[in-house]
Amino acid sequence: MEKLKKFWNDYKVWVIIGSLILLILISGFFYFYSDIALNFSKDNPNGEFFKVILSVLGGIGLIYGLWINSQRIKEQNRQNCISENSNSDQRFSDAIGYLGSDKTSIILGGIYALYQLAKEDCRYKSIVAGLFTKFLQEHSELLYTKIETSRKNNTNLLAIRNVPIIVKTILDLLINKDSIFIGEKLDFSSTYFKYITFKGDIKDCSFDSSLFYSCNFKCNLINCNFELTVIKDSRFGIGTTIMENCQFWGSEMDNVTFFENIMNEVSFDLANLENFYAHTVYLTQCNFHSANFINTANFYDINSFTDTVFSKESKNNLTFRDCKNQEEIIYL
Repeated sequence: MEKLKKFWNDYKVWVIIGSLILLILISGFFYFYSDIALNFSKDNPNGEFFKVILSVLGGIGLIYGLWINSQRIKEQNRQNCISENSNSDQRFSDAIGYLGSDKTSIILGGIYALYQLAKEDCRYKSIVAGLFTKFLQEHSELLYTKIETSRKNNTNLLAIRNVPIIVKTILDLLINKDSIFIGEKLDFSSTYFKYITFKGDIKDCSFDSSLFYSCNFKCNLINCNFELTVIKDSRFGIGTTIMENCQFWGSEMDNVTFFENIMNEVSFDLANLENFYAHTVYLTQCNFHSANFINTANFYDINSFTDTVFSKESKNNLTFRDCKNQEEIIYL
């Protein structure tokens, strides 16, 4: 529509003149109709020429009409897009407001509203993923504390391992196998995890400075960082899971088991490993060189130690049982 307005402002004089000429020609046609009609008779050779001219003019008029209509449709689509974006922005603003509520049901409503918005509009996908992880960073420990307080006040709940519904919902939306956030680099750093079972494929995630208590990683871990984490009474792997290019630099581990893992390029530099267990694991290019083994580290039924490095000082803290290819270990 803007183009049409500009065209009218620039050429309105010529449009008026052309319209007057066209009106004169039409008037002349009807006035001299009997003479002009002869040009279209079968006996006049000019008849076909005039027909072609009129057909061309009619075609030009039709094309111009179609162009006008297409411009109108484009403008309407543009206005609809603006209206839709404005509506999405309003939905986004409302949903964020719900996350600040003290009521669990309202917070869950905001979480699902944001998820649906990210599902419908890809512009919001990274933003919503960041909001979800940020919410966990700021509220996860408090949510667990509320549950622990409730359990202490009700002895019937003491044996139940509860995960806050908000924490569970956000994790299910972020990292389940059908998640719309697959491919996003998720930042779970400084987050409190307890009684969580991680499933599926977790890639390019940061868990730096997080705390894990009684968690199970029944998942593949690719390009994930666990630097300066605290991990207690937890288990990595089951059913042949893959752990590749993961870093546990400076982590504190106590009673942690790695079971049925294929571990490739996993580093435990400067990690404190207390009551460390590895069972039915393939180790390839793994680094324990600067790890501090507290008590005895137990390696059972290990099938491969390809290019895996330990320090010479750690030998007395290592126990190998039913392990193959121990000659592949590199002691530095």
